Amino acid sequence: MAVIRSDRPLDWAQVAAVAAGEPLELSADARARIAAARVLVEQIVERGIRAYGVNTGVGALCDVIVSPAEQRTLSRNILMSHAVGVGAPLGVAETRAIMAAAVNNFAHGHSGVRLEVADQLVALLNADCLPEVPAFGSVGYLSHMAHIALVYIGEGYVRFRGERLKGRDALRLLGREPLVLEAKEGLSLINGTPCVTGLAALALARAVRLFDWTDVVAAMSFENLRGQLAAFDADSLALRVSPGLNLVGERMRAALADSGILAAVVGQRTQDALSMRTIPHVHGARATCSPPPPTWSIANSRRSRTTRSSPARPRSRACIRRRMRWAHPLLWRWTASPPPSRRSPRWPSAGSTASSIRL
Repeated sequence: MAVIRSDRPLDWAQVAAVAAGEPLELSADARARIAAARVLVEQIVERGIRAYGVNTGVGALCDVIVSPAEQRTLSRNILMSHAVGVGAPLGVAETRAIMAAAVNNFAHGHSGVRLEVADQLVALLNADCLPEVPAFGSVGYLSHMAHIALVYIGEGYVRFRGERLKGRDALRLLGREPLVLEAKEGLSLINGTPCVTGLAALALARAVRLFDWTDVVAAMSFENLRGQLAAFDADSLALRVSPGLNLVGERMRAALADSGILAAVVGQRTQDALSMRTIPHVHGARATCSPPPPTWSIANSRRSRTTRSSPARPRSRACIRRRMRWAHPLLWRWTASPPPSRRSPRWPSAGSTASSIRL
């Protein structure tokens, strides 16, 4: 099913869906906003109003006036000068996520690019004709969009149907022509944060799956350790005002309701180890501030990715592993890292609660 960018910005789950292969479309309203923003840029050019990156240089050259005859060259040179990435290319999902986030940015109607520029990006994305984007660059997140935008003008390389092609050849196969960028378009194509936004959306999507697994692993561990299911009693957990805690408690009860193993050990122990009976408290902290769907997420990160177009750095896999290790003791081995010593600075101090631990 196509993801449609309409009046509402794409949320992180929609960006992740496009990254996974769903097509992306611009609604009529989104297209109208893009076109209206371009009219403003053209009026600035016609009236000779000084505007950064439109008729001036960029960076330290911001006070240098660029004549109308040179504005096309400026846009092209901005791309060429920032396409300096190095390292192995990003994967398919990562590249698609960044492209989806860029389309989302243009659809706000504040970038000043022509519709042809947005359409070129959507066409490449939906044809799965993906620019080759080196993972690292001396200008950080700007280099990724510069490499993507090179293909718009017939430069750079793409991966298409298992082949590595020059940008110009790939466009020809799609029945499209290289674009000649107009005033401001070079700056608009590399500016903003579609790179970190797209990669953050992917990180959240992967975290959702990891959190599902942690609950499944916790339930299996609880059963095999012969835990007392009374620890997950709905009335007891409801005494705490924590939606996430009760959500995880419900999941644990559903997963273990028909366990013959647990039925056979009811009442054999007064209570289980703290790490077992507080599974809902620790796992639930991740979902307390954020309702479904999807059910499981990093609450603050999800809200940030949904409402902001300039997100912070995406969480790394190492960060997710650290969170999982705190979540349940049996995940130490799974994450291939030994538990910290009680004397380690990372170990929570006496009296700390699950909600106060900062990772």
